[in-house]
Amino acid sequence: MSENLRNIQANFRLRIKFSILGRLVYLSHKETVQALERVIRRANLPFDISCGFSPHMKLSFCSALPTGVGAQAEFVDVFLTSYVDENLALQNLQACALDQLPIIDCFYVDIKDLALDEKFVLSTWQLVLQNCNVKDFLKAENELYKVGFINIERKNKKPKQVDLHKHIVKRLYILNEKNNDVLTFITQSFADGSLRPDIYIKEIISLMGSHLDYYDCVKALDRVSLDALPD
Repeated sequence: MSENLRNIQANFRLRIKFSILGRLVYLSHKETVQALERVIRRANLPFDISCGFSPHMKLSFCSALPTGVGAQAEFVDVFLTSYVDENLALQNLQACALDQLPIIDCFYVDIKDLALDEKFVLSTWQLVLQNCNVKDFLKAENELYKVGFINIERKNKKPKQVDLHKHIVKRLYILNEKNNDVLTFITQSFADGSLRPDIYIKEIISLMGSHLDYYDCVKALDRVSLDALPD
């Protein structure tokens, strides 16, 4: 990218919809960002660059996913210095994307639209259980919800207390009675933080007994949708 482009103001904001599947759920957020940057570069999009001592591609992401958690419909905004037809951009992005980091769609939004992590504050999660009794799991969830909070230990910091009643919009429920190992729940993020879904599930499992482990009980945990608060 030419050095002169640092002086060109972005006039377009392209929103890219993508998934994180398979083994790529174990990428860190930083690694996911780097992988998407490579896709955008290879797609030859005229991306804008930040100013300063460490110039980088101007992107906007939703709240970061914990490592090991997948996604069916994430968003990233890339700021462009010139217009590219949406269909052509999508075609080029899909041609350059990894199989387990597929590009689903892209479209333009207002350049002054809210940052993604400020706009899409509602996350819908899907949990697939294995090797544990669903009724016991929901009973433990009910016990935890009555307590109302989770204490999270942090290295070299004071423990953080997360209010479950504040962050959980819809509690865990069975998605389909014919397949009761699949559950879903909805959380809301705030400016002062969010509830990590994997920590929430680990706390529930810990109440079921010390003989159970998160990785033995959880077959998959994915964010299936991101939504804004209703008007």
